[in-house]
Amino acid sequence: MNRLAETIRQRVSMFDAMKKYGIAVSRAGYACCPFHSEKTGSLRIYPGDRGWYCWGCHAHGDVIDFVARYFGLNFKGALARLDSDFNLGLPLDYEPTPQERLAAAQIAAQERSERQMRENAQAEAEAAYWGDFTALQMCDALLQENRPANQTVPWNDRFTYALLNRADLMENFKHSQTVMQLTRERGRADGRTRLATGLS
Repeated sequence: MNRLAETIRQRVSMFDAMKKYGIAVSRAGYACCPFHSEKTGSLRIYPGDRGWYCWGCHAHGDVIDFVARYFGLNFKGALARLDSDFNLGLPLDYEPTPQERLAAAQIAAQERSERQMRENAQAEAEAAYWGDFTALQMCDALLQENRPANQTVPWNDRFTYALLNRADLMENFKHSQTVMQLTRERGRADGRTRLATGLS
C-alpha cells in the first residue's frame, strides 16, 4: 500500500487535485481552505509531491490526506478515489508487507507522540499567558480603584502594593507572551518540515 501511495503522490500533484475538484488556486499557490470558513485563502499548495498546509486551521498533508479529508474517506478509500478520478489503473488489491506495516505503524506512533508533545507545550504556554494577563489586569484595576485623588492624598497600602508589583507582572506577561508565540511558531515550522519531507 505504501508503494501505491508513493506512486499516487508522484503522479497526482496537489494542483491537479485542486483543479479536478473545482478549488481555485492563486498564482502564488493559495486557495480558500475547504475545512474551515474563510474569505481569504490561507491554504498553501506546495509544488510536486510536497502537499499542502493551511495557515488558518493548521490542517496539512499530502494529496491523499486532502482527498481523504475532503470526501470523508479512509486511507484506502482515498487511494481508490484518486485512482478512479485520475484513471491511474493501479492494483489497489496490493497488500503491504509486514515490514511496510511495521514501518508505517512506527511512523504513525512517532507522529502522534510529537503532535501530543506540541499540543501539551502550546496548552501550557497559553495557560501561562492568560494567567499572567489576568494578573496584570487585576493589578491595573487595583491601581485604578485605589489611585490617590491628588498629590496631597497619601497612598494606601493597596495602591502601593499594586504599584510595586506591576513591573514584575509586566515582565512575566511579556515572557509568557514570547513563549506562546515561539511555541506556536514551532508548531507551524514542524508542519512545514513534515511537508518538505513528504510526511503527513
